[in-house]
Formats: sequence, structure tokens, C-alpha cells
Amino acid sequence: MEAAIVKTVAAFIYILDLCFSIKLCCYIFTINKIENMKSTDKKLVNKLKTIIDHKFPNIMNEIIVYGSRGLKNKLDADFDLTVITNLKLGWQEQRSIKSVIYNYGIDNDIVFDPKIISLQELNGEKSKFTFKYKVKNSGISV
Repeated sequence: MEAAIVKTVAAFIYILDLCFSIKLCCYIFTINKIENMKSTDKKLVNKLKTIIDHKFPNIMNEIIVYGSRGLKNKLDADFDLTVITNLKLGWQEQRSIKSVIYNYGIDNDIVFDPKIISLQELNGEKSKFTFKYKVKNSGISV
């Protein structure tokens, strides 16, 4: 009986260690992706983040960039990004944030394709859906 408990605990520790290693590898991979992003795009997204923070204080958690512009530096592609909010927002608040993003894109001759999702929704039960999975696992947090 004790041997079975020891084996179970050992297996559990192994799984925890494996999960930590995977998360660490994903983090390092994300850092490398940020370094590969064009400096002009990094500046644009950081400026956009500052504008959103200023106009909507304490709402935004982070911006995640994904898609061919952010990950593959295709400058002729639209700019896919997701604004992760601290709380779930209503459609009016989402529209206001998207309006700021669209206007910023017009001012900078860039087509943004923004999505807005709360941190709770991103990490919730249905986080395995393709879009959420793509954002969480292949996006660049800016």
C-alpha cells in the first residue's frame, strides 16, 4: 500500500515538473518571438497600449499580438491583436476600445483586427477553442 502511494506521489511530482518545464519553454519561446518582431511594430503596439491605458484606466491587462504581421513580420498583412481586460466588458465598452484602435490604425496607415476578451474568459472552461488557444499559445504579449 505504501509503495503505491510513493509511486503516485512520484508520478505527481514528475507531472508537475514536466508542466513547469513546458511553461518555462513557452515563456522563453515568447521572449524570442518578441525579439523577432519588427521594432516599428513593437513601438506601434506599445504606443497603442499607452493610449488605451490612458483612455481606459485599470481596464486592460495586456495586449497579445498574433497572426502573420506580429509573428512573421509580414508588413502587408493586417495586425491581429487581442486586448485582454481585467473584467468582462459590455459591447459599448468594447466598441469604444475598438474605435480607439481603429483610429490609431488609420493615423498610422495600418489595418488592425482587434479582439477584446477578459482574462477570465481567456482562461475559462472554453479556453481550448482554436482562437483562445492560438492567442494563449502562439501570441506575443506586449
